[in-house]
Amino acid sequence: MSDDSYANILMSKAGELGFKIPTHNSDSSARTSETKPYIKKGVRMALHDEMQELMVLTMEECGELIQACSKSLRKDNYRENENLKEELGDVYAMIQLMHEFDIVSWEELDERVKVKRNKLKKWSRLIGDD
Repeated sequence: MSDDSYANILMSKAGELGFKIPTHNSDSSARTSETKPYIKKGVRMALHDEMQELMVLTMEECGELIQACSKSLRKDNYRENENLKEELGDVYAMIQLMHEFDIVSWEELDERVKVKRNKLKKWSRLIGDD
């Protein structure tokens, strides 16, 4: 990601978080140049906190999906398993958020799905040859 793209994301998030971004004008240009690095640092910290929260919540949801899969195996309950469906939906929501936060694009995910499905064709019986 280029520095300009990163700066644009930071400034966008700053607005969403309620930070006031000073503008350059003849009265306040000195004050603005002193204030802007502080604001950018604050925005970076806020964005870092959001990313950290996103990662932690995603890990937690993946853990809950693991537990739901384990219970599904133990109880021999696969298709009508509401808990499994809920946890799959929760992980899918976190994947969508990863996309919204520009961590991954849909194209990158689609490419990864192709790679994984090809591996599964070779190493499992889940996917037959086309």
